[in-house]
Amino acid sequence: MTIRAVVLIAALLGCGAASAQGREGWGGGFERADTNGDGLVSREEFLAARAGQFGKRDRNGDGYFDKTDLGERAAARPRIEQALHAMMSQDTDQDGKVSKDEFVAGGAKIFDLADADHNGSLDKKELEAAKAALKERAAQRAAGAHMPKQLTANS
Repeated sequence: MTIRAVVLIAALLGCGAASAQGREGWGGGFERADTNGDGLVSREEFLAARAGQFGKRDRNGDGYFDKTDLGERAAARPRIEQALHAMMSQDTDQDGKVSKDEFVAGGAKIFDLADADHNGSLDKKELEAAKAALKERAAQRAAGAHMPKQLTANS
């Protein structure tokens, strides 16, 4: 899994240092995203959940996510700066803000990266693997280690 993949997955999962909006993560979000109750999250379910998350990030309701949605206190925290960078990596038109369309499109990339078996759906194991990669990356960054191009030999 590449570092860019980890950053994109972090932006979706909302866990670790990459959470701009607290610690909601996917701890229960998996069940909410699995709208048909089959124990898997399809691409469509994933993108619908992603679209639903946008409103939580667009705190000022202007239809975009940018630094102004963080507030002054949050924006001054180092971890929040990392999260902002993760979110802004989805600013495909480079206008300094992330629209809902850009956010959802970023979700499609995240889904493809997290779908390790490429079967068109995510199970809890795949999401847990993505979280584990994030934790490993965070531990390496905290230790000041240089990040390799690949986090695991399997990627």
